[in-house]
Amino acid sequence: IKEARKEAKKQNIIFIPGMEISSSDGHIIALGIQEEIKPKLSIEETLDEIKKQSGIAIAVHPFDFRRKGLGELGKKCDAIEIFNALNIDRFANKRAEIFFRNKPFIAGSDAHWIKMLGYGTTIFKDCFDEEDCLRAIMKKKVKIKKKYIPVKIITDWSVIRIKYSYYHKYVY
Repeated sequence: IKEARKEAKKQNIIFIPGMEISSSDGHIIALGIQEEIKPKLSIEETLDEIKKQSGIAIAVHPFDFRRKGLGELGKKCDAIEIFNALNIDRFANKRAEIFFRNKPFIAGSDAHWIKMLGYGTTIFKDCFDEEDCLRAIMKKKVKIKKKYIPVKIITDWSVIRIKYSYYHKYVY
């Protein structure tokens, strides 16, 4: 975090520390935290850890068909990712947008490769630091850009992952 914050300052970029956590109930993004949060905790334990660091909890891809989202448990989080650019089944995003229509929201690219960056975007206006951005999310003062990652990029990424798997030596 220290290195990233320093580089962001040099580049004149607002830096928001965070991580995606695999809780035992599904994926949660913690924003505004300073220390790593252990995976595999229950949603309640994970949310407690995020709150201890004064962070905000965001349920990401809540209705993902791979079942890695929180589903309706997302209501327990501070905000919801209502658009995920990597959701292959487009109904998951629409369902999240409708089901969580009264919650604060964001969009995300879920980028696993640099070419995937910038498709699902959360746009902040009049934010000058981390606290402004987190406050904007909570007050629903953000806009989102909804653009799915093109199939060609997803296919290229998948092929690269398969090719790399042949070079990796697994130890069992």
